[in-house]
Amino acid sequence: MHILYVESHYEGAHRDWIDSYRARSQHTFTLLTMPGGDWRWRLHGGALHLAREFLAQRPRLVPVDLLLINGMVNAPLFLAATHPHLAAVPLAVYFQENQLTYPPEPGDRLLWQDGFVNVMSAYVADLVGFNGAYLQQDFLTSLAAFVTDRQDYPADIISRITARSQVLPRGIDLRERFGPPPRRQPPQAPLTLLWSHRWAYEKGVEDFAVVLRQLHQEGWPFEVILAGDPWRYAGLKAELTVELGDRVVMQGLLQGADYVEALRRADVIVAPAQNEPLGVSVLEALYMGCFPVLPARGSFPWLLPPEQHDLLYDGSQAGLLACLRALLSKPESAYRPALQAVGAAHDWGAVIQHYDTSLAVLGKYSFE
Repeated sequence: MHILYVESHYEGAHRDWIDSYRARSQHTFTLLTMPGGDWRWRLHGGALHLAREFLAQRPRLVPVDLLLINGMVNAPLFLAATHPHLAAVPLAVYFQENQLTYPPEPGDRLLWQDGFVNVMSAYVADLVGFNGAYLQQDFLTSLAAFVTDRQDYPADIISRITARSQVLPRGIDLRERFGPPPRRQPPQAPLTLLWSHRWAYEKGVEDFAVVLRQLHQEGWPFEVILAGDPWRYAGLKAELTVELGDRVVMQGLLQGADYVEALRRADVIVAPAQNEPLGVSVLEALYMGCFPVLPARGSFPWLLPPEQHDLLYDGSQAGLLACLRALLSKPESAYRPALQAVGAAHDWGAVIQHYDTSLAVLGKYSFE
């Protein structure tokens, strides 16, 4: 089966996901993409550019059996601008974020029009895929509130989208990148804390910085790895690197062998995100045996099994500080090897067949 994948933000986690999926899939792919940029324009207007590219390339394209569109694309606009060429092709839309609830940056605000693009795309899809159970629940719950506030006609928005939704767990290159899960022993002081996420407001970077400075001033024994894309917080990252001095044992946009070494060296992954749709960097760290410091919000209560929910703090800055103080005072407690299975469940080897089969059924394709 041949899949046309349409993506308006082909970078970072979005790029990693589709590149790693198509490298393993039994299906074949053509990619129609735009580089990362102004996310709001990519969401609302990127479909116009992508449609023009499709029309220009159409004479040379392999016939399309299935259309797979990322949730950052306005799918109805793309279909309208390419009409009638893809009108009879089954459509799957895959969400890695939910614009109905995505926390705005300081100085910005949550616009209902952003979320409505997601709603429209889901409404016209034959399959609405989500990267995890939390995102599916978050989208359907926020959809109900959104529609209840505004709906007159049509009456089937919620039921139609709900009936077509399913979880396609986010596949991650775990065994291929990191090998088998390492066997760890309870850590000793000083604990090595890890930040491996994008330095963004919604990832909780400001809380992390405040707490890290407080622990440093109080003289607790710890080291820290400052990884991840500094994005709009390059200045803060530079300040922390100077202030913490020798405590910073690795830093930078770590990739390849350097990133693997960071995960092997770290004892604790800190992720105080405001509303994390999934948490790929957390899943990677769990797979490598890191102990999680996570708030009781977003995807995290969904990722951890109920018997591990005692690890979740209340989400406040004070709660994060108290949690880290407790670990630093008793470093051997930062040890839950059973959580490696949480990460391993997202290895591509565990989910690839589910992806291929779900899309094959939609495209009325048989592997036989």
